Amino acid sequence: MPVVGVEVAAGGLHGRVPEDLLEDVQGDAGVGHHSDDRNMFPAALDIVRQLMPEYVVFENVPGLTRPSFAPYLDYVRDQLRRPTIAPKDDELWNEHHRRIRASVIEDLYRVYQEEIDAADVGVAQSRRRIFLIAIRADLAGSGSWTGVAKTHSRDLLLHQQWVTGTYWERHGLTKPAETPERLRAQIERIKKTGPPTDRLPWRTLRDLLLNVPEPAVEVASDGWPNHIAIPGARTYAKHNGSPLDMPSKTIKAGVHGVAGG
Repeated sequence: MPVVGVEVAAGGLHGRVPEDLLEDVQGDAGVGHHSDDRNMFPAALDIVRQLMPEYVVFENVPGLTRPSFAPYLDYVRDQLRRPTIAPKDDELWNEHHRRIRASVIEDLYRVYQEEIDAADVGVAQSRRRIFLIAIRADLAGSGSWTGVAKTHSRDLLLHQQWVTGTYWERHGLTKPAETPERLRAQIERIKKTGPPTDRLPWRTLRDLLLNVPEPAVEVASDGWPNHIAIPGARTYAKHNGSPLDMPSKTIKAGVHGVAGG
């Protein structure tokens, strides 16, 4: 029975299923997965079984969808559909999966999968992630998920930068004389098809930093805690900053020193 009052269970699952477990996915003799503490799906699914919330959201990296992982991703989705069929002790994941699929019980959740780039919903960062969304079947509208609406467009940003030039005007800058070589084919396509008319342009780092003051030397400005320049930062080969006139690269959480990008 669902736990009363629990509406949402959501989590960005730690890392990903490791490569050696992915190798096990491809053979029937693979390890059970349930006991490997690098794989966070079993623990997350146990929470769903205990709470039976109205909504479940799991987030992970796009590599989750590559062909080598497809059988295990199907297994995760099927567990979400029928979470009450729990794995048995010492049962291999593929044995459990066959038992779920052979069951005649009704699905308790409707499960949907989406790939979302944060830049498409207004974040000044290009961050692609896979989301599994499960909606409890007894809720109205559970079978009619329409997906996350994209509100911002890369094509519109490029159109404003390299066709109309309004992006540079907005920032008080002169439009560069040459379109970058890597973008020329895309710009020609956008000229022919036109940009979307129902979205805003992707937000860039320059947009985001427009009202941010210069970092302080010693004492941060009021309202900008910790916004202090730290001299002597080292550069590393192939470790570059993000371009100002696009969303930032995916920001990674650093575990050894400063976070990387």
